[in-house]
Amino acid sequence: MKKLTTNDGVNILIDVIKNNRRHRDYERVTKIADKMKSLITGENMDSLMRRFDRRESEKMFEQRKEITCHVTSTVCQSLIEPEYKIPRSNGVRRILKYMDDNENTMLGNFNEILGKFWGDNSLDKYLNTRWIDLTNLDPNSFIVFEWDEFNNKRERANPYPFEVSSHEAVYYQFENNLLQYLVVMNEYETGVGGIPEKIQPKDEKIPPNSLSSEILKKYTIYFKGYSIVFQQLSVNANPPMPPVDYDKFEGESGYVDISGKIYEVSTYQSKLKDIPALRVGFRYDPVTRGRTCVPPIWNAVPILMKTVKSNSELDLTMALHVHAQRLQYVPECPNDKCTGGRLPDGKTVCGVCKGSGTAEVPTSAQEMIKLKMPRDKEEMLPLDDIVKYVTPDVALVEFLAKYIERLSAQCKEAVYNSEIFSRQQIAETATGKNIDLQNVYDALYPMAEAFSYMWEKSIGLIADITQMRKGLIFSYTFSKDFKMKSMSELIMDLKTAADSRADGFVKQGIQTDIAQIMYTDDPIAFSRYMSKERFNPYSGKSREEVATIVALAPRNDFHVILWEMYGYIFEELEREFAKKKINFYELTYDKQWKAIEKKVNAKIKERADAEPRLELDEEQG
Repeated sequence: MKKLTTNDGVNILIDVIKNNRRHRDYERVTKIADKMKSLITGENMDSLMRRFDRRESEKMFEQRKEITCHVTSTVCQSLIEPEYKIPRSNGVRRILKYMDDNENTMLGNFNEILGKFWGDNSLDKYLNTRWIDLTNLDPNSFIVFEWDEFNNKRERANPYPFEVSSHEAVYYQFENNLLQYLVVMNEYETGVGGIPEKIQPKDEKIPPNSLSSEILKKYTIYFKGYSIVFQQLSVNANPPMPPVDYDKFEGESGYVDISGKIYEVSTYQSKLKDIPALRVGFRYDPVTRGRTCVPPIWNAVPILMKTVKSNSELDLTMALHVHAQRLQYVPECPNDKCTGGRLPDGKTVCGVCKGSGTAEVPTSAQEMIKLKMPRDKEEMLPLDDIVKYVTPDVALVEFLAKYIERLSAQCKEAVYNSEIFSRQQIAETATGKNIDLQNVYDALYPMAEAFSYMWEKSIGLIADITQMRKGLIFSYTFSKDFKMKSMSELIMDLKTAADSRADGFVKQGIQTDIAQIMYTDDPIAFSRYMSKERFNPYSGKSREEVATIVALAPRNDFHVILWEMYGYIFEELEREFAKKKINFYELTYDKQWKAIEKKVNAKIKERADAEPRLELDEEQG
């Protein structure tokens, strides 16, 4: 597709507005979004329920909807929960640095921008949580990178995410799986949401945006280098210049009349080589031949829909049939004039029994049946003969409960090809059952690749928007083994590696995985650990191996002194560089090594100078 011009963008927007145009898969993607929102959140679940026409009236269907308490949101959450583990995997390799940035000044400035991407939260936090939610809720939504006005002579732009739902992404085009342009339609209420206050009402005495509420539309097209906005004006607005008919509109700004509605046209130059918009989804929909996406848990949706029906039947059965029925003999109405609930005239209802013809009986557990104590014991009636409770057969209830439980398990199997995340499997693992995690890793790996793509594209767009792309090196990769083992499992692996006399690099790798878990919430501490481990001369070796090496090496050996004074050297370097307001662990490898080498050589010289004095002292002994 040829590169779009601003005139092309204007013509596309006019066509979309005039003809209410939608992309070819609009109906399908919005239906998917509505269905997933209901299943995951539990809201508007009535839309997913169906009436059984042959045996259920409309009134009975309404009763069933009122009684049903849906459980799909709980099941969906258990399916989504493992996805949050992806960015916390020990198999992540994240690189973000600048070339020739010895003091990490540029990196610090860029990290500050990334740290405020999502309000007070960082880009990583946004992708770790919100992006994962959106892939399941609305995979055909878009994340648009926008920024407010700023003074480019004194400051940099501050990009932030603008989420565009599949309902709002009304028109777009992909070519060779690359987005060519995106048209977004938003609705706003008059006076809020960015409606321009500079447009005065026709009556100048009326303040702007003080008229009766209106729902106005705003259309935006994003393409390479530009974005164009058509903002609908209120019917009472008085634009500063007369609008022209859409077929006569020329230029990049002004006012245009489309089907009797006035729009203010504004063009913004982004100067970006890429469109600042990324589609959220990554799993392509075979129904649309890959033009659109479905959520990661899509395989479980048919089973979830069966759960909606079965759970509704269970709740209805429990509410209407599964309770004890009470049978009892009831005395006649105590009113002597009452005959079958009527007074002697045959028309008037008895005021005592209200027409029932029997005495009142208790209706709740807080009441009781009172019987007059007879004078003779022989006149007493067995209490079991007065009231009898009949309990229903619960076989159907047990069947429905087990069926729903099985459907929930099938949802996990459909998504992950495994029951690894069920309590039963965890218990079996604790007793020694060997469970293969490979199926789970295979299911999560496509999402991990999509996460890497979103992170790298986001970093690139933010760097371009803030004009900080030059010299930036960034990548985000996952190993195919997500290393989702617990601390106890890794410690057991380390013990096994030591007992089997595995090579040092094997033990070092396991120790690094353990450190990643320990310092999950403290990246600075993990960076400190990795720096120290990088320069540890005997990393991965056992205590016995280290003791043998030290015993055989010369006393002034460089590596022996580095190992003996390891903690002291690093503490000294931390303190010295901190006085210069420099974080030692953010320096390049070469600078760190030169500083360490200088410290060790100083200790070797100090020890060598001390040896003649020690020999002299021994001789003078």
